[in-house]
Amino acid sequence: MTEPVIPRVVVFGDVIDDIIVTPLGDIRPDTDTSAEIARHAGGSAANAATWFAELGCAVDFFGHVGSPDVAAHSALLAQHGVTPHLSGAELPTGTIVVVLQPDRTRTMLTSRGANALTSPQDVPRELLRPGAHLHFTSYSVFGAGEADAGSAFAELIGSARAAGASVSVNPGSAGFIAEHGAAPLLTAIAGATVIMCKLG
Repeated sequence: MTEPVIPRVVVFGDVIDDIIVTPLGDIRPDTDTSAEIARHAGGSAANAATWFAELGCAVDFFGHVGSPDVAAHSALLAQHGVTPHLSGAELPTGTIVVVLQPDRTRTMLTSRGANALTSPQDVPRELLRPGAHLHFTSYSVFGAGEADAGSAFAELIGSARAAGASVSVNPGSAGFIAEHGAAPLLTAIAGATVIMCKLG
């Protein structure tokens, strides 16, 4: 009997400490406002990695966090079936403060922190094999900083496709696309197999 083939997925990108704030009334400037505050591990790429693992894939995740947080975030990823490859940095772990309004709209205040160090060079090319899948988000593209960052992402996609792997990209939030421009993003992700768009 033939053994089932377990799909292999390689994900790289953001790891985030989410701070969810739900005010218990109107926010009052210059004084205290009572609120419910919750803390969760997140990050678009890290979340995607856990969902791929939930679907039964063998998942390797590559990312950057503050050095003191490597063990904790690695343990959380492993708990969800992901093989973590996290690099510690002097920069703090990325953080997002999400303020939830009564109408369920959200205001998100983002500090990328160590995620700014994420790049296509984090991905070992030997993992890009026939039948494998590569996934990343545009937050990594926008945060790369180098003038030729787009070409590095395009090169990674080209290497994956040449090796027989498929590629999916989450373009991220409309706000980041508006800030950085759609044209550079489209150049960076040219050749991707699937674009996983979302609203907002």
